[in-house]
Amino acid sequence: MAKKTSTKLKAGALSTVEKFYIDNNPDNKTPEELATTLNRSIKLVRSRLHDKSQDKSKKVDGPTSMSKLMGRHKRNDAPIAAIMTPAASELGDEVKKQRTIKNTHSFIHKPKG
Repeated sequence: MAKKTSTKLKAGALSTVEKFYIDNNPDNKTPEELATTLNRSIKLVRSRLHDKSQDKSKKVDGPTSMSKLMGRHKRNDAPIAAIMTPAASELGDEVKKQRTIKNTHSFIHKPKG
């Protein structure tokens, strides 16, 4: 007598291993093939692929703030010191080059007498 195989799909959220598998095989397989391999619903696999494509579109190389480039020394989650990193130093140099003050004589104080 042949065993009856269950066609019931797994329920619940995707595990870390399943997410990794979906993320690293989107070009090789269709969402239907991925869902069949993982025994998951096609809708769940498509939503994961859609989420990953949205994450890639959010990553835009834009201006970086100086505070994000500074190194931090913390004790008990409280900052003790901020350390200038080479990247922060280079950004500071670039900002100085871009800054132009045309009317500098109004900022210079000349004492009388």
